[in-house]
Amino acid sequence: MSRWLPWIAGLVLVAGVIAFTISRIGLHTNAPEGPHLGKGPVTESKDAPTVKVSPAARIVAGKFILTTVGRKDLATGWNLITPAMKRACACTRAEWLKGNINVVPFPAEDISYAPFKTDWSHKNDLGLEVALLSKSKKIKSQVFFIELKKRQGKWLVDYIAPRGNVAIPTTGNG
Repeated sequence: MSRWLPWIAGLVLVAGVIAFTISRIGLHTNAPEGPHLGKGPVTESKDAPTVKVSPAARIVAGKFILTTVGRKDLATGWNLITPAMKRACACTRAEWLKGNINVVPFPAEDISYAPFKTDWSHKNDLGLEVALLSKSKKIKSQVFFIELKKRQGKWLVDYIAPRGNVAIPTTGNG
């Protein structure tokens, strides 16, 4: 037993240091939102209130799908994106018009139907999922995430990406 006594004393000392540290830092557990470290009031982030989807935003999303994703009118597509998306593209308008852009293509002529699903809808921010259903068996249908932001009274596309699974490579052993 005497050889365990230093170990037990060490554990008691560590527990005491932890208890002292928590009491000085202040692990508050009596707050309604649960425990948190630190002192002072806890501020909660407030989501913007949900609003009805703007028909103008849906029109911009649909036009962007046909002109840019469908590669039918890239000049119109350039006018439908936010400055942030232009920066993310890291390309000039001339480069955009050549089609070497950060938007995954889907042939417009193969779209048979394109239903939208709303992920969120706020006064100046809208998130949609659009399913591009293909007419042809050669082109696989695809779902895209698209975010629109209202800038100076106009809805513009701020983000678009296909939803998909990332393939995990396997070794020769399976």
